[in-house]
Amino acid sequence: MKLRDIGRFETVIIALIVISLAGKFFLIPLNQGMWWDEAVYLGLGRGITEGRYSMWPDTTIESFRPPLFPFIVSPFFDSPITVRIIAALISVAAVFLVYKTIKDSFGKRPALWGALLLSTSYHFVFFSTKALSETLSISLFALSFMFFIKWTCSGNRWHILIAGVFTGLTFLTRYLNSLILVSYLLVLIYISLKRKERKTIYHLIIFLAGMIIPLIPWFLLNIANYGSPFAAFSVNYLVYTSSLEADVMPLLTGLGSVFGITGLIMIPGLFFVFRDSKRDNETKLLLLLLFSLPFVFYFLSPHREPRYFLSFFVVYAMLAGIGAARINERLDGKLRGGFKAVFSAALVVITIIILVTSLSFVWAERIGASAIVSASQELRDLTQPGENVFGISYPYIYYLSDRNVITYCGVPDTTDKYFVCRKRVMDNGTEPESLNTLLNWYNINYLLIYKFELENPPYADTYFDESPDFIRIKSYYQWGDPDAAVIYEYVGS
Repeated sequence: MKLRDIGRFETVIIALIVISLAGKFFLIPLNQGMWWDEAVYLGLGRGITEGRYSMWPDTTIESFRPPLFPFIVSPFFDSPITVRIIAALISVAAVFLVYKTIKDSFGKRPALWGALLLSTSYHFVFFSTKALSETLSISLFALSFMFFIKWTCSGNRWHILIAGVFTGLTFLTRYLNSLILVSYLLVLIYISLKRKERKTIYHLIIFLAGMIIPLIPWFLLNIANYGSPFAAFSVNYLVYTSSLEADVMPLLTGLGSVFGITGLIMIPGLFFVFRDSKRDNETKLLLLLLFSLPFVFYFLSPHREPRYFLSFFVVYAMLAGIGAARINERLDGKLRGGFKAVFSAALVVITIIILVTSLSFVWAERIGASAIVSASQELRDLTQPGENVFGISYPYIYYLSDRNVITYCGVPDTTDKYFVCRKRVMDNGTEPESLNTLLNWYNINYLLIYKFELENPPYADTYFDESPDFIRIKSYYQWGDPDAAVIYEYVGS
């Protein structure tokens, strides 16, 4: 893109993209807290440096997680800020790759709008400041899509091979990205049936071979941890469908939070794609599948998190960018004078409001889980290496305290067993006497009780302060609650 070719609105769009990407780098160092999944990924990163893929020796705790992101950040596991900066840098690459992908297929204007809508969307801004895999997933998906589309145009076997490799890597970032694989395979089968060429079948095999190449280490890792090459995928499904609450957010509120203005414009974008007589049916089918399958999964899954859609924003931003550009073109042909740019101006204003709101949420959430972060660090000073401590939010204690965690269910040696047991404890309750027996059995001196994240049994709100078997050591403030996290010493017998 040459400088002289950039118009006034395009300059504003590029400036907003740059601001949205740069702003998060000023907020990341101010983050005092840590998300549950951040503690998991950082703990897995430490495990990798110690020669295992789990949060704690002699367990498979959290080893069902897709391994690519933990492997990439493992050299920096002891610096959450560094890993968050890496995730933010990957988000810059993600926006560029989405822009490039859209531009190659639909032109510069849709690409600029798509990049703007992605970079300013609430979930993208928020999660790209965390030590999480969302931005890496978007980047790899964009690369796989780019080479897949190149193959549909060129028929080059190297393009379909590279598309397969990036599809495999995308799966190793988030297992839900298996929907991308399903979409590609259905399109490949459609092309094979349509063209009836041996070459197309041959390229389908090449695609599968490319996908399997990066999965080979994952198969071996699953065999080492679980004895089965696909076990991590099945454990992941079990954890997220059998033992957690169904709706993290109300259905419509959740969809609104993740899509925002993008959700409104991507529908006409999909309409414009299907109305385009010059666009090949393969691309139309691919976009339809990638657009719809995540919604099918979301509505059918017993556990719904809106951020699951974020990986698929390659397609949603693409369709929204197409919609914005085509609507603007049609209005330009009908409106005159100063009114013809009203749609573009309104959309820019809306994205500015969304960006400011998103950065404000990042600022407000900087203390999220700060109480348990501080308490876990204090536990490390209170205890000795190898000592057992009691707590529910085990990733924080594993990662920040470097101590063995005992929960209401005993040792959380496997994630699926732990969550199933926790659900049973919460449904049926547990008596304080059984807790004291557990503490004595594991020779536990200190407990960390945290009010947020996972729930405690009902009696926990008052029992520890009222029982003579426990002494309050220190409490930690978070979100208006001075007792958000409390460390107790167990003095019973």
